[in-house]
Amino acid sequence: MTPADGKARYHLAYALDKQDQLDQAIEQYRKSVELDDTNASAYASLSIALARAGNLPESIAAAKQAPPAQSNLRLTEGNLATSLLETGQTDEALEHIRKALELDPDFADGHNMLGIILARMGRLDDAVAHLEKAVALTPNSTEYRFNLGRIPAARHSFAEAIPQFEKAVALTGGNEPQSLEMLAAMYAEVGHFSEAAQTARRALEIAARQNEVGLSEELRHRIAYYESQQDTSPAKQ
Repeated sequence: MTPADGKARYHLAYALDKQDQLDQAIEQYRKSVELDDTNASAYASLSIALARAGNLPESIAAAKQAPPAQSNLRLTEGNLATSLLETGQTDEALEHIRKALELDPDFADGHNMLGIILARMGRLDDAVAHLEKAVALTPNSTEYRFNLGRIPAARHSFAEAIPQFEKAVALTGGNEPQSLEMLAAMYAEVGHFSEAAQTARRALEIAARQNEVGLSEELRHRIAYYESQQDTSPAKQ
């Protein structure tokens, strides 16, 4: 077996990964790095696949084992930061995402992740700056809009959050229940219960179609509450 065999395994793993055959892809990524421990892309892909499979400790280990490769290092650092954050290692996650952004200041996903980390640390002003940068770099990202909307929501600035969630909903064509759920909640917080109920019903329809049982149940409770408030809330001016 030679490094060339490792590259062949990597290409097979990548193809399996794209077909959502995650377990088989992970197996081939593992064989790839065993055969060629200089392939930074294989380590990065293995780390990402392991994170998607919920194996965060091994995802972190694979990212740390990756050899330096300028073209892939920002992705390796970014994925490592994500896995570290999900295992509660916030300070180390912050260190690695900053490394990713040093390598590429226009790394939109890096700014998004840094914003999330800073928000969890309570540094909301700093978080907003990086989330706004992520949105500016990738205006059509539903995820970045959603995360940006969560900051004013956390500050109880619900009217300020609404445009971000409205944009997130528009970007998905109104077909993603979590964005609709948050938008409904923001409408309710500013007293627009009719819009809240209507939006939540749209979210429930999609969640039920996607067999999201827990979210569907939560939405039913919220819809009942929103509808109960429609007759008691003051008319909009």
